[in-house]
Amino acid sequence: MNSNLTSAGATQARCQRGVITLTLSTLLLIAVTLVVFTSSQGVVTQQRVISNERRAQQAFEAAFAGHGYATGYFQTFGGDLDANDSLDTLLGYPNWTYVSGTSGPSYRVRFVDDVLVGNLAVVTIEAQGRSDDQGAVRTIREQISSTPAVANAPDNPLTSRGFVDLKGSGTITNLESSLTIWSGDSVDVTGNSPKTIIKHPTAAGGIESTNKNNKGLDVIDNDANLSTLTDDDYFRNFFGLSPSDYRSRIVRTDIDPDTTAVTTLDGKKGEVIWVDGDASFTSNTQIGTADQPVVLVVDGNMFGAGTVTVYGILFVSGDWDAQGNLTVNGAAIMRGNVDGTGSLDVIFDSSVLDNVAFVGKPVAVPGTWRDW
Repeated sequence: MNSNLTSAGATQARCQRGVITLTLSTLLLIAVTLVVFTSSQGVVTQQRVISNERRAQQAFEAAFAGHGYATGYFQTFGGDLDANDSLDTLLGYPNWTYVSGTSGPSYRVRFVDDVLVGNLAVVTIEAQGRSDDQGAVRTIREQISSTPAVANAPDNPLTSRGFVDLKGSGTITNLESSLTIWSGDSVDVTGNSPKTIIKHPTAAGGIESTNKNNKGLDVIDNDANLSTLTDDDYFRNFFGLSPSDYRSRIVRTDIDPDTTAVTTLDGKKGEVIWVDGDASFTSNTQIGTADQPVVLVVDGNMFGAGTVTVYGILFVSGDWDAQGNLTVNGAAIMRGNVDGTGSLDVIFDSSVLDNVAFVGKPVAVPGTWRDW
């Protein structure tokens, strides 16, 4: 009997061990299954995270490309290429300009007149980028503003480092003070019928001060403060930079008159223009307006028989020697001589010069970048 009990106990022990083994195996299988499932879920989640990050990066890079496109457009053309005093419909809010290929990420851009409403020299750029599956969207916003174009604006109509010989007609007018012509050399007004007009000392309007028979106190000539300045120092005195730096940093329109006629400048406004050589105007041309004046730099001589009107600041590095008519509303600065037989009319206007303040090449406004 004892042997039977022993045999039964052994059998029972083996059965118990089998149950335990089966239970442990089942639990181990369940654990392995859970680990595999959890790992696969982690891999899927990680893949989704990586995919989302890739799409988000695609969208941001597309938006950044759009920002560069809009910035380049504004620096080249401004926000009012068609000169209708409103943002270009191509890019103006609420319109978007879509730029996308047949596949891959895309972007769209626009300008928003929300900084100084009506002043199109300062706008907000919006660029919206999308991933290749259009699932991720990122938007970049930044303000862009034209840069200062003048460091020290003149306070008189006509300034010349060389001599001024008004052989023709014309009037140099300053109704805001009693200074009209400032020259580093002699001033001769004994020509045909030139004259100067200055502010009336006691009443509104102006009075004639200088004519062919009389040189008034409004004319300052032979001033060594001007005549002793080097070419670069003379330019820097008004614009704050050397000619080369100013041309690369501030100028928006740069033309070579040997390949591009200066008559193409007709209608240009609200920017800094550089003519790289002699400028011969032979037809009627208006550059700038009172509200959107220009800085026109002629890096050479200026002549011709046309009728030219400039609103803003005219700087001529050589001589003005024209037979035609030149009218400057703002101020004229000559580094060479004024010796034309035509009609030279310069009307000093500080309000126009105030509007010249920000007509240089646009740059981003610090602290305005938003990409969320």
